[in-house]
Amino acid sequence: MRLVNVKGLHGESKKGNVWIFVGLVVGGFVIVCLGVAAVLLIFKCKKKKPKPPRRVESAGWTPLRVFGGSSYSRMSEGTATTSPGPNGSLRIPFVDIQASTNNFDKSLIIGMGGFGMVYKGVLKDNTKVAVKRGVPGSRQGLPEFQTEITVFSKIRHRHLVSLVGYCEEQSEMILVYEYMENGPLKNHLYGLKHPPLSWKQRLEICIGSARGLHYLHTGSAQGTLCSARC
Repeated sequence: MRLVNVKGLHGESKKGNVWIFVGLVVGGFVIVCLGVAAVLLIFKCKKKKPKPPRRVESAGWTPLRVFGGSSYSRMSEGTATTSPGPNGSLRIPFVDIQASTNNFDKSLIIGMGGFGMVYKGVLKDNTKVAVKRGVPGSRQGLPEFQTEITVFSKIRHRHLVSLVGYCEEQSEMILVYEYMENGPLKNHLYGLKHPPLSWKQRLEICIGSARGLHYLHTGSAQGTLCSARC
């Protein structure tokens, strides 16, 4: 009669149970990881949306259609009045701008920037304006020109310079702003022609500038840069 080692069988049974337990744990962990990965992949695929095709600008000059049509075409039909837009009559005929600046007299230049020259002008109603003229016939700065018209036409704040009008006839890029009698702030801070500002005046300027910037970030299109009133 053959004797069976009961202790050996019991030990082997324990080892088998351990390996089964380990296999179940590892298998469960792998299944959970695969499930999480599948969910993340599905979510990522749903989140991706096809991008709309980019609009390619034409190589030639394209009249602005921010407020419906080109002022040049209107002028060619014999109209010599500004075209009303959603924010009032913003288009100014080129002949009026020429007259206001004495045909862009160099003696009326009050500034110069990356966009072009800035002239002092007087409109027919005796309104003093600052005329910002881009390089005639050049498309450089066209996106900025269109953006300024679109955004600045909506801005009305006591601490920000307002856009009076614009002109894009004959491939011109002209922006007309209200004229600031006191000139740029830097002339008062660093110039020798003006008396030094008191600390009270400096504080008022800082507060006014902060209010203007706050308006740009909360009450108007964000990411806009413009001139602050002195």
